[in-house]
Amino acid sequence: MNSEKRHTFRMDVLLLLVAALLGFTWLTQGDALAAPVTLNLWAKAGSTSLPDGTSVTVWGYTDSADATLTSPGGPTLIVNQGDVITVNLTNDLTEPTALIFQGQAMVPDAVGAPASDGTNPGTKSYTFTATNPGTYLYEAGLLPNAQHQVAMGLFGALVVRPPTAGQAYSSAATAYDVEAVLVLSDIDPALNDPVAPATPATFDMRNYAPKYFLINGKAYPATAPIPITFPNTNDRKVLLRYVNAGLQAYSMTLLGLRQNAIAMDGNPFGFARTVVAESIAPGQTADMIVSVPATTADGTKFALYDGNLMLHNNVAGGIGGILTFLTVTNTPPTLDTTGPATSGVTLTPTLVTATVSDAGRGDSNVTRAEFFVDTTGANGSGTAMYTSLPNTFTPGITVSVSGTMPALATGSHTVYVHGMDVANNWGPFQSAVILVDTTGPTTSALGLSPDPTNGTVAVALSATANDTATGGSNIAAAEYTIDSGAYTSMTVSPSGVKIASLTASIPAATVNGLTPEGTHVVSVRSQDSLGNWGSPPATINLIVDKTGPVTSNVTVANASPAGVRVRADFADTLSNINRAEGYVDNDPGVGKGFVFTAIDGLFNSKSEPGYADMPQSIFNTLGSGTHSVFVRAKDAAGNWGSTSSTVFVLFADGFESGDFTKWSTTGGTPGRISVTLGGQGGGTRKMQAAISSGTSGYVQDNTPANETSYRARFYFNPNGYTTGNGGNPTPVTIFSGLNTASATVFQVQYRRSSNTGYQVCLVVSRAGGGGGTTSTSWYTINNNAWNAIEIAWQSAASASASLYTGGTLRQTLTVLNTSGFTLDTVRLGPQGTGLPNSGTVYFDSFISTRNLYIGP
Repeated sequence: MNSEKRHTFRMDVLLLLVAALLGFTWLTQGDALAAPVTLNLWAKAGSTSLPDGTSVTVWGYTDSADATLTSPGGPTLIVNQGDVITVNLTNDLTEPTALIFQGQAMVPDAVGAPASDGTNPGTKSYTFTATNPGTYLYEAGLLPNAQHQVAMGLFGALVVRPPTAGQAYSSAATAYDVEAVLVLSDIDPALNDPVAPATPATFDMRNYAPKYFLINGKAYPATAPIPITFPNTNDRKVLLRYVNAGLQAYSMTLLGLRQNAIAMDGNPFGFARTVVAESIAPGQTADMIVSVPATTADGTKFALYDGNLMLHNNVAGGIGGILTFLTVTNTPPTLDTTGPATSGVTLTPTLVTATVSDAGRGDSNVTRAEFFVDTTGANGSGTAMYTSLPNTFTPGITVSVSGTMPALATGSHTVYVHGMDVANNWGPFQSAVILVDTTGPTTSALGLSPDPTNGTVAVALSATANDTATGGSNIAAAEYTIDSGAYTSMTVSPSGVKIASLTASIPAATVNGLTPEGTHVVSVRSQDSLGNWGSPPATINLIVDKTGPVTSNVTVANASPAGVRVRADFADTLSNINRAEGYVDNDPGVGKGFVFTAIDGLFNSKSEPGYADMPQSIFNTLGSGTHSVFVRAKDAAGNWGSTSSTVFVLFADGFESGDFTKWSTTGGTPGRISVTLGGQGGGTRKMQAAISSGTSGYVQDNTPANETSYRARFYFNPNGYTTGNGGNPTPVTIFSGLNTASATVFQVQYRRSSNTGYQVCLVVSRAGGGGGTTSTSWYTINNNAWNAIEIAWQSAASASASLYTGGTLRQTLTVLNTSGFTLDTVRLGPQGTGLPNSGTVYFDSFISTRNLYIGP
């Protein structure tokens, strides 16, 4: 299995030698066997020289700690489909940076590797499974104020091989002979300022205006050509893997040949399409296959360039930018310039073994091999490996080598192995990871649900076990205990990983049996695959609460014309208040009352005052008499507390009984009032009052008893009754309140003439200062329609009185001295003698209470 980071593409032995001579980068075919793969990247700053002589600061990635960065970008990472990839990022930059592998299923990193302090670099590891084959972009991740990092050069290409060698994807139609990765990018010298290399983070990327355009970190004429040879008479299929790491789109054109587009962003097309040029958006990848005829003459060059024709290097003369050539040659090189490949690295606590082969890579004898632990060094400076006994080495094209593993500290260690051929070519590294682990995992992120609990349901316990910093072994087991009792096993998911989720369901019976009520400590520990238990265990408090909240201070008052406000206080000893509700008279069942709201907007503490605007629909259906409002609360553990209540008095009659038996008495001229069919709001009956010979009748309620606060609402239909002509109609009292001495306390008066229309007003009697009355203005109502009329009155030295029509407050009289009056009787209907003209009016849906707004 080959998991190395490579800068080289591979075609065959002859092409590999040509690539070495010409300086172009080729890809090797990866192992088809899926396996764990560890890769290492170092984020660094460096500089590069552009073709016009300009030198700028660039950032990028290297595959070793001591490598010098000479161009933007990073190595091409080559893995096989199904490999589990771990990328270790070492940050040598002076600001945090993260990695994102486009097209891979992984959670975006919003924290990244910390900035280097000049001595200690930041580190971060990323793990994902290379699920699908294809060409992908990796680049700097999405950190705050990191938008400049990609433009500075933090990018590279990721190639995922399918199981079938020589194909880009699973389809045989994607087969190829030669492949090349072309990473496209751009540079704005204003960002890559060599004078102030520490200031990219202050650059306003909205002003980014690139002046140089690059292929694999180079601008033409420094770009490397793509060599094509013909080992036989067959046409050569060339796979071009485009990766746009720049900040603008590029339209890649191949002059003289047609490109068959087979995939975009690692997603293969069902059918390839032939294109002259294909625009590749920023961050996008594209795979094209080009067929080069075998009859192509030696030395032929096919120009591959940006079809946008930004072929310049800033303001310098001549051609530059994104331009290279597919160069055809039929003269194979004969010089071996490629080192041997290493595979099969196997590690034990005492031994390192591997296979080193130069077969197909120049076919030279292998003469030397070495390994490094955790970080690579200069070629030849590693620990020597041998073919049999120490100090012996049998040269050969393919050899097995071994070396002695040094003593290692606890943790994860990466061992890098490579070999050298007789031509002194060192080959690329292949790595493997060994775990040295004597410490148990760390357990964290404990959670309980529900918490607090009343013991009626099971409690879900969750946690996270992590062995990445304590040896790097897989998580094997976990268990919990309550109050230092016996341990109970937990579920570990997924299995076979270093960071796992832990879950358990604590049975309701177990929770219910915890005594006393209050705090109980849940402890969780986890074990790795080597048998190490983590210590100390992580803990979390479980609150067991079986007692509901106490409700007190229930009051009922008007909130607004929209409803009746009920207020109460709630308190719980152990849990936060979670909910409160109320109901009138009859319990509808727990959870079915009208809902309370916390005064501060949220029930989230153990002591909360709250309120509810009782729905008007409930209030309007209440019958006459005393009514009770009940209030109760529930805590976060699910316990409902006992109810607390208050009472209010109500009298109402919609005349649906067909008579006046609900009223204390009737008055006025006998026979002038009656109950007739047809009522307000779909009712079947109403009260009819006939006015004739200057008199009428009324109904009387003697329920009030020295009341100092009173409200009433009734519906009135004028039915065309007129109280005069011209501008001075005679007011007629249609509703009144009296005290025990039969003195008028207030009146609702009605008038209608051809000048005034249909109108009502409220008249209030004053006490002291000579007495007298104060009236509201006259307000228009509708004829031949039901009009909701409501009054509010109170007795006080500085009182107020209000008139509503149709549910709308028309006027409030204030600073009224009504302290000499209390209310004992009310009368509904036309009252008095000498009533003007004759006619018939209607009344319905009467309701009264002490102080609650009633509404229409």
